[in-house]
Amino acid sequence: MKSKEKKKHKDNLAQINTSGGIREKAKKKHASSKFYLNNPYIIQWPEISKEDQEIILNSVLNIFSFFPSQKKKNKISSRKKDLKDNENTNDINESNKSIMGSIDDNVSSSQDDKREIIRKSMTLGINETTKLLEIYSKIGIPLSAPSYLRFFEKVDENHLSLLKDNKSANILKVVIVCKEDIQHNILYSHFPVLCGVVNETLSKIEASDDNSQSGIRLVTLPKGSEQQLSEAAGLKRLAAIGIMKNTPYAEKMIDYIFKKIPPPQIPWLKHPTMFYPTSIIQTSNK
Repeated sequence: MKSKEKKKHKDNLAQINTSGGIREKAKKKHASSKFYLNNPYIIQWPEISKEDQEIILNSVLNIFSFFPSQKKKNKISSRKKDLKDNENTNDINESNKSIMGSIDDNVSSSQDDKREIIRKSMTLGINETTKLLEIYSKIGIPLSAPSYLRFFEKVDENHLSLLKDNKSANILKVVIVCKEDIQHNILYSHFPVLCGVVNETLSKIEASDDNSQSGIRLVTLPKGSEQQLSEAAGLKRLAAIGIMKNTPYAEKMIDYIFKKIPPPQIPWLKHPTMFYPTSIIQTSNK
């Protein structure tokens, strides 16, 4: 009995001595802060309310109403394949022939013309939209600049003169990006900078009589918009769109966007001699 009591007494002493001791203190970690320099060349995306995003999304979907959706394309191709199989087995009849004719004439010629006009007045996709912005951004680069700054195709002089007068019908006015649906930000993070550079360039060459619609606006759409746009346009993916000044059925939308959304600006291009303090970011590690 005494040996058991001694052992119990030792265990109690061990608990008393270890509580609040080195082992207990080792478990408590103090929160530490780390400081690092922020990238000074980050341009913020324009802030847009959810209500405005929905209005703009519906406007773009309305423009795409003349495009055959991907589901409709798949349905038509599937029905054509079925009819072709029937024809090969000599089971086709007059009703099938009429169905084949109705499929071929599913989209009227007037709709085809409208779709073609709309397609030529837009850029569809990240690559196509980025390429046009890069062409615009090179307008202000002088011929004396290093060759690595002048690697794009030469800008048409007639087009440049129209840009200067702000009279070009196919001048880019709105860039729409579904950034919430893009997994990697490296695919879309260049848009604010490119739009800012283009706006600074256009501000020097555009006529001053149309300041209300000078430059380019950058718009972001809510999550899930890419799927809606791609289905409406009949494409597998569509994460970025460029809207031109002459895009059919887009005039009211462009006016709305220019009233609601400010243009992306790059402050150090407007005032290159101004000092901008270094931005330091603090993060806490717990």
